[in-house]
Amino acid sequence: VAATGTGKTYLAAMDVKNFLKNRKNKNFLFIAHREELLENAIKVFSDILHIKKEHFGRIFSGNKETGHNMIFASVQSLRNCYKEFDADKFDYIIIDEFHHASASSYEKIIHYFKSDFLLGLTATPERMDGKDILALCDYNLVGEIGLKKAMEKDLIAPFHYFGVNDNTINYDEIPYKNGVYDDRILLKKLSQSIRTDYITDKIEKFGYDGKILSAVAFCQNIEHALYMKKEFNKKGYISETLTAKTNKTERSNILNNFKNKKINILCVVDILNEGIDIPDINLLLFLRPTLSSTVFIQQ
Repeated sequence: VAATGTGKTYLAAMDVKNFLKNRKNKNFLFIAHREELLENAIKVFSDILHIKKEHFGRIFSGNKETGHNMIFASVQSLRNCYKEFDADKFDYIIIDEFHHASASSYEKIIHYFKSDFLLGLTATPERMDGKDILALCDYNLVGEIGLKKAMEKDLIAPFHYFGVNDNTINYDEIPYKNGVYDDRILLKKLSQSIRTDYITDKIEKFGYDGKILSAVAFCQNIEHALYMKKEFNKKGYISETLTAKTNKTERSNILNNFKNKKINILCVVDILNEGIDIPDINLLLFLRPTLSSTVFIQQ
């Protein structure tokens, strides 16, 4: 358990290197739920193990390279083919963002394979549904460093947190049931020009130290993200949307433009929540109610 940005993937790669050092068969499996996490892990493992990327098998993005000993797989793709492997195929299994591991798609895979070692990586072990993910690894917590300690040790960048009153919305007027707001009414309340005027005013007040603005804006849904993109563009900020429905090529182009300062604000929905490293980001905007403490800390 270690805060986002403290190097969990590097730690896993170094442990795998040590673990496999004197073994004849060098088999490991790395599982994550997003392609960006897998691509980053492949780069890290290639650097640490001194192995070319093409020697790793990929089971994601339409690839099904099951003939390799070292495999990186998305849980979505692996759940359709994991039984094609022998149960003892992998000596070492790593599961990134382990707080997802109590989902049935993960549990079937975890219980099928009989690896010598299972390593779970997460910044946020607590789940809102109360499921106990530590039970999946026999409560063997080998290391823990939280956000506060990580900042004290200069492992991650400090941040200034501004809690701004959202005077433009009375949340008591929005129906709330089973832990969620009525999405249609919430969207209507969030999509008001008076609110976007207020947001841009606060951006300029609390600011980004005079640098080129490089912001991620977390939005309620795709409609809200498109609305905020349009409003930010009107205000003179170059803005773009990024959602789970953005295709891979377009997503890659948008992220590259963002990293190269050609885009000021990325309006995102259910993406960039976890495992993303863009050092030049200088502002995060939480433009919707975030009811999960896990999601909030990850973001």
